[in-house]
Amino acid sequence: MLPPAPLANRRPTMAISTRRAWAEVLGVFAMFFLASVFAAVFYSAHHNINSDSISVYEGVVAGISHLAFAAMAIVVVGSFTRLRGLSLADIGWSPPWRKHHGYGWQAFGVSMFFIAAVIASGALLHVVSPDAKYPFLPAQAWHLIYEIPHAIDAGIVEELVVVALLVTALEQARTKVWLIYLVGLTLRLSYHVYYGPGVIVFLLWAAAAIWLFRRTRRITPLIVAHIVYDSVGAFFHEMPRPPVAFTALLGWTLLGLLITIIVRAIQIAVRGR
Repeated sequence: MLPPAPLANRRPTMAISTRRAWAEVLGVFAMFFLASVFAAVFYSAHHNINSDSISVYEGVVAGISHLAFAAMAIVVVGSFTRLRGLSLADIGWSPPWRKHHGYGWQAFGVSMFFIAAVIASGALLHVVSPDAKYPFLPAQAWHLIYEIPHAIDAGIVEELVVVALLVTALEQARTKVWLIYLVGLTLRLSYHVYYGPGVIVFLLWAAAAIWLFRRTRRITPLIVAHIVYDSVGAFFHEMPRPPVAFTALLGWTLLGLLITIIVRAIQIAVRGR
């Protein structure tokens, strides 16, 4: 289900200086995440900088801002990628070989592995720090006006900056693989410190994202999986008693995905691939 990206179709990449690679990686990270890191630190120190409520128009503005932020991340990461002699396809955004035989299931497999890692991290977090939780405002169904755009923002910005840009830039600077993982894990955990000591279990999530990207050279499945996971989590928080029809549909969808994975695994085992 997870064949590696074809070596023959990977473009040769020019080497860049170590200084340039680190400047791009840390500079872009600071641009998009430095405020989040400080907010997470303040929150973990019991200094809540968010208000206890938000109006509808503020929610609409926040939603638009999140979508604009995600679009800006695509432009910024794409621009730096082009300056390093690569294209968006080279950082995993719709690579030309994605529809070739043997890779049709790859995106689905990447998504499922990533979601499994995130769920496992969440389960471990509940065991390690049972009181840790995401700093949601009190539940209101209309909060989805900005929570869904926030999920889109998080999926695009996090995976592009903390995975695709980081890995490709440091690889071009001939950085050792263990250092790429170390930096990637550290940056991913930095803006999640509001979960307290239990944030350490997010290493599983962060490592899975980097490993999946380095093996498959696809970032869009990680982005989609992240968006779906955050959106579903926001939905069930804002609507603790969702419509029965929606819950049933979600349950049947998950069951269908599970059956599909099992069938596909049997097919791969029988064919010896």
